Amino acid sequence: MSASKRELSEPSNNSTEQNESIKVTNDSNDTSKNGMQSTNDSAHRKRFKPGVEREDLENLTLSKTSAFDLQAIELVREVSVSNKHSKAALSLVEKLKKVLKDVPESEESNFWQACKKLEKSGSVKVPLHKPFPAEDTNIKVKSSSPLSISPGILSCSGKHFSTPNGWVYDLLVEMPQTLFTPKDFLNNRYFHKRQYYLACLAKEIVQKVGSDVELKYIALHGDARRPILQIKPVNEDSSARRRFSIHIIPCLASFFPTSKLLAHKNCLRNLLAEEESFPTPFYNASVLEDQSMLYYRDLVKKYSVNPQFVEACGLGSVWLNMRGFCSSMHQYGFGLQEWCIMLALLMSASGLPTGSVLSAYLNATQLFKGVLQILSSDSLSNSLHKVNYDTSPLTIVDHSSPTFIDCSTALNLLYKMNQTYLDYLKASSLHSLKLLNENEIANFPKVFLTRVNVPILEYDLSGTIPVQLKANFDNYTELTDLDSKFSYYMSQLWHILQQGLNDRVNRLVLFQSEVISSGVKDSLENNYPSKVSFGILLNPEVSLRLVDIGPSLEDAESTTKFREFWGEKAELRKFKDGRIAESVYWESSTPSERSQIPMQILKYVLNRHISNQCGDMVKFHNEEFQLFSHAKLSPNVDTYNDYVPVTEAYNEAVKTLHNLSDIPLSISEVLPADEALRYSCSRVPGYDTFATTPINIVFQFESSSRWPDELEGIQRAKIAFLLKLAELMEESENVEKAAVGLENTDYPALNCCFLQVLYANGFTFRYRIRNDREAALWKTLLKNPVTKQKGQEGLYIYDHMFKFIPQHTLAIQAICQEHRSYSMAVRLAKHWFYSHLLTNHVSDEVIELLIGSVYVNSNAWQVTASGETALCRMLHFLANWDWRFEPLVIDFRQRLPINIQSQATEKLESLRKQDVSMNRNPFYIVVDYDLESKHVGWKTPTKMIANRITVLARAAVSELMKPVTDFKSLFSSSMDAYHFVIELHAAHIPTYRENAKLKYKNLKALSTERPGFSPVSAFIEEIENAFNDSIYLFYNKDDPKTIGGIFNPAIMNPRHFKININYPFKVVEEDLVVVDTAAVCQQIQQVGGDLIKSLRLQIQ
Repeated sequence: MSASKRELSEPSNNSTEQNESIKVTNDSNDTSKNGMQSTNDSAHRKRFKPGVEREDLENLTLSKTSAFDLQAIELVREVSVSNKHSKAALSLVEKLKKVLKDVPESEESNFWQACKKLEKSGSVKVPLHKPFPAEDTNIKVKSSSPLSISPGILSCSGKHFSTPNGWVYDLLVEMPQTLFTPKDFLNNRYFHKRQYYLACLAKEIVQKVGSDVELKYIALHGDARRPILQIKPVNEDSSARRRFSIHIIPCLASFFPTSKLLAHKNCLRNLLAEEESFPTPFYNASVLEDQSMLYYRDLVKKYSVNPQFVEACGLGSVWLNMRGFCSSMHQYGFGLQEWCIMLALLMSASGLPTGSVLSAYLNATQLFKGVLQILSSDSLSNSLHKVNYDTSPLTIVDHSSPTFIDCSTALNLLYKMNQTYLDYLKASSLHSLKLLNENEIANFPKVFLTRVNVPILEYDLSGTIPVQLKANFDNYTELTDLDSKFSYYMSQLWHILQQGLNDRVNRLVLFQSEVISSGVKDSLENNYPSKVSFGILLNPEVSLRLVDIGPSLEDAESTTKFREFWGEKAELRKFKDGRIAESVYWESSTPSERSQIPMQILKYVLNRHISNQCGDMVKFHNEEFQLFSHAKLSPNVDTYNDYVPVTEAYNEAVKTLHNLSDIPLSISEVLPADEALRYSCSRVPGYDTFATTPINIVFQFESSSRWPDELEGIQRAKIAFLLKLAELMEESENVEKAAVGLENTDYPALNCCFLQVLYANGFTFRYRIRNDREAALWKTLLKNPVTKQKGQEGLYIYDHMFKFIPQHTLAIQAICQEHRSYSMAVRLAKHWFYSHLLTNHVSDEVIELLIGSVYVNSNAWQVTASGETALCRMLHFLANWDWRFEPLVIDFRQRLPINIQSQATEKLESLRKQDVSMNRNPFYIVVDYDLESKHVGWKTPTKMIANRITVLARAAVSELMKPVTDFKSLFSSSMDAYHFVIELHAAHIPTYRENAKLKYKNLKALSTERPGFSPVSAFIEEIENAFNDSIYLFYNKDDPKTIGGIFNPAIMNPRHFKININYPFKVVEEDLVVVDTAAVCQQIQQVGGDLIKSLRLQIQ
């Protein structure tokens, strides 16, 4: 008996004592200290300390279990199928076993004669695949009862894990070896006999239990050569835990020689190549997998007695499902079956590299991390990764192919994966490990509870490609060892798109999630999917490049291939550096067209190499979104460039200030303090506005002891300085006008002045003086109980204006320069908030930080290069963020301590206890320049608005999850929820007058707008001051024609009369009054005057 056959009954259990346990650590669990033990029989040991009662040992174990482990245990319990829910499946399994054991044995006969006889009854059809056996074939087949019927790899542990599609009970049916000859592994003979045998099983089931079940052929892991039977009850339950299917999988004990089925061998003699020059690794691995299933089932079953092993498989099931991984060769090729086998091999195999063995003493989370570490290693693609190594002459056909070869069976566990799939699996594993290493408790939802495989959230560009199996694909059986025309189409599609898009993309993934299936009276050949999904992560540096440069003129062979691929698009060009090379130019007359260059390339190469109409039929998920965002915000591809004039104007303003000479104190520091200088304002000054909004700048003089010792005196000194600066600036050639403005006139101790300068370039800047002596004076007021509150308010306003805003501006500038798509993302985010009339309820700084967290924080996805995708991720975060108890920590400059998350959580808990009604900090956001969230989210949004944001975000995510998304609906808000609606005259609003002047250039000279003045904002501020908290107004500052208003619910109900009621009321009963809504609306109409077009009261 061969060595591999001996190992089939008993997996190798030697030499593992020499390997170190993989270094997987838990902060609160040190069970890995005993990881040096032999791993094969340790799973069966019961480890009790002498003199310690069992209950005490269990309590000790529980006390050493970390919070992360407890979360994992609870998660596995939730996804596990209980005995109650599996009872119906087990009953049907027993019924099927009785039927299959009674399959009648027939005499051996010719293949085609046997197929015709079997199909004559009309109940089943043999699920044959191409190439069919020759008509005069001498293949002999017969039916026979199985040697054994037993649970498969996923069911041998007795534990099943539910998925959104239900759960599967796999049943291995061992085919008798007498049905095959030693040479049947050649030329599809094994698969054709297997297909006939499966049809015999199907006929028996149809005849005996057909009325109770729904029977289908499905391609096992997408492999059309290996169909299996899928059996579902006729009356299927809607619950995921109750919804199950039974898979009957024909398999074979080790029969064919593994030496003939190695990756470098050829087992298909009909290929258009010589045997030695055209290996058939995929075909060979398919045969090997069939004859290794019983071996791996026994291996997994052996380690399933260890509950930690089963829980690690449960965690793996959840992790894989959330990322869309499954065993299908058309959807990444790595699923729960491969996970279980790999984990068992890592716990048992010999010949592993040092540090790769997993000890049975590790707990479930450590085993889970151990598998992720192996999947994230480079050894799976850069070298021949072998386990249970022996003297078999293993050779890799394609060195870029993923390899994890078990030498005891010669099977490459990753044979269904291509390099792209492995790269995605590796990146996902690395990212998950990074999250767990950062903070495993806080990041638990990101790793296990967030559905990652949502195209609109995961990729910069995604969509579907139609499946068009051309006539010239019919000879695929002579060109490849793949199983079907569809698989060959997927392979060709990947190579075409990879060559066409080249370095424009960081990742290109093609996948098909539909199961290839057919009825038992039909053929799988007629039921291939109609479309293929794709996802692309763009390379922001070169994705929008206009010219693709090919080989030089001297390289004749490469030039010919280049022209064959690109066709009429290829042209010879001479470049500035003097070289002459082939190239492809992508014409784009507008910025929005340039943003679609990757889409143009994809369509062109599909039209050229697949069919004339294939590219035109491609559907992009977010194409409409991109067109909408460019039309609404900016036609430029990179909206960062929209701010170039602003940046140049700022540099000029700073230079002008520094060049002033006749001032008593020199200027030590000038800092930006405006959203326009953060590349994040919704309307770019000078780009899409005529009367520019003033841009704020903070500057500071050198220190001096001559500043007054009182706050009001400092303000007077500031006015004197600014008047002098205005006088000097008026003399500059680049200044049109300079004047000192006043603010906070009712509060003389606060900053009460600024210098407003209109430059010749059309930009207006406001300069404010920062003096740190003010902060010291405000702090002295804190020491006196009488002036403490005044000191707190004054210090807050000073710190916010002169410290927080400049620091925030610098931080956002840094992230925007690192991630160029941030500008588009934050402008889209502001457009979303403004569209829902939340302008005056959510500060710009909060919005900028919410988008910044998408780029800075380690979330479930990797960093995107698309502003649209970043917005969708922000909405997903808002929809799932429990801001009542969870702080948002953003470490822009990697300065925060490691335990900042736990510190912020403790502070938030303390704050919530002190302020149960959440009057302050509903959004608790921590950054390195505001560690206690005193400036971000301190006042806005309120609790009511925070709840509103969550509701809106959940509605938006619900729309994004639909197969066809209406992106415009994300930015539309119904006015039905408001108690009254105010319509304004557009002619009285500067925004609309500016648009007219931008459209008609001859009107520019007629501009009399006051920079920075907004009548709508002034009107709303006047109303809110008059009615205090009695009413709340909502508007969109970018489109302020409509204002929504709601009354405070507290005054809508009858309440006792008080002398200090500050709103119109009417008496409903004796001593009970309610707000008089009609009178309030009438007063609002009087305040608004000609600005108001109409006011509609929507409640009685």
